[in-house]
Amino acid sequence: DRLAIVRPDLLILNLDEAAVVLGGGAESIATAAAGLAAVMPDTVAVVTGGRDGSAAAGCGLALAVSPDAPIARMVDATGAGDAYAAGIIAALLGAPWPPDADAVREAMRRAGQMGVLASQVIGAQGRIRGERDASR
Repeated sequence: DRLAIVRPDLLILNLDEAAVVLGGGAESIATAAAGLAAVMPDTVAVVTGGRDGSAAAGCGLALAVSPDAPIARMVDATGAGDAYAAGIIAALLGAPWPPDADAVREAMRRAGQMGVLASQVIGAQGRIRGERDASR
């Protein structure tokens, strides 16, 4: 109810967070995004699912983006969601609002790449000079 009152332009949640907002389990990222869009039709709702990619709905959109490639070397998922959110916001920053499907799809693709990069280092802070590389 609070989100519907605030009426955000863009909402980015992972599947578990979306399920809580929707008041129950969500079958998939696509159904969660559609459920959020039904409650907040003027919001672009993006739901992330890690290895399953992400889905968006709202403002006339309904699309899903799979990862470019499987995560070959997951070290730590800490910060991956934050990197994804930063990536999608940066990609949509100059787009007219509401953005078209192509702009959202490309933003989700780029954001997914950011999340993958974040998952390939230890912790949200990345690699610190002198720190041992965990991938070796």
